[in-house]
Parts: sequence; structure tokens; C-alpha cells
Amino acid sequence: MFSKRRSNLDCRRVRRRTLLNLAENVYCGRNVYIGAYQPISIGQNSLIGAYSYLISGNHPFSDIAVPIRLQGYEGSPITIGSDAWLGCQVVVLPGVTIGDGAVIAAGAVVNKNVPAYEVWGGVPAKKSAIEEKFEFEDWFYFNC
Repeated sequence: MFSKRRSNLDCRRVRRRTLLNLAENVYCGRNVYIGAYQPISIGQNSLIGAYSYLISGNHPFSDIAVPIRLQGYEGSPITIGSDAWLGCQVVVLPGVTIGDGAVIAAGAVVNKNVPAYEVWGGVPAKKSAIEEKFEFEDWFYFNC
């Protein structure tokens, strides 16, 4: 069921809204496209950068006698945990789970599961570093 709780998502850019579940305070940048051919779930306080694509379906192309566009869709759910950050122009492919607090660098293509609190980037995306996550209070006092 489509749920849009305190989110800025432009619903015109969501394909098959009934398969999308947004938690509270999800932010999507300009021109984010969500192709929910299978369920897509985005956890609370997550950020999706501009021009990113979350696509939970794909075209099979196993029968050379049938045009690809007529072979339908297949896919797997996408799950993005809470407090995750996807930079601009990130592509998330079917079947991927991105853990809580994970950071995906701009321009990455994510085709594997990303554990919680890891930083990934590249094409295809791979682990680049593990960042220690501060507690909320630490972030608050850090800028003083």
C-alpha cells in the first residue's frame, strides 16, 4: 500500500504506487524515479538524492523469438533501511537491501546488499569504508 507520511515525494514519478511504502520523514531530491514493479520500502529519515532510480523490476530477455518489450517484467523487492543516504544519480537494482545508516556515493549502481553503516560507491557499487556512526547527541555537540 502506498504511504506518504511527511515526505516530499512527487507522486507523478512513482510507478505502481500500491507497492511503495515510505516511513516518516523520507526526503527525495528532484526527479527521483521509483519503479515499484515489486515492493519497495524506504525507512524513516532516509535521503534519496536527485535523479536517483529505484527499480524493482526488469525485462527478461530469454526468448529471442519474442520482442523484449513483450516478455513482461520480473523482479525482486527493494528495501532501504532507516537513516540511509543515497547520493545523486544512484541506481538501485531489483533485490537489493540497503541497511540502516548506509551511505551510497553519488553515481553508484547498487546490485548487491549493503550492510548497515557502511559506505559504498562505484559501478558496480562496492564497500569503500566503514564509518563510525555518531549518536544524535554527538552530532548536536559536534558543531558547537
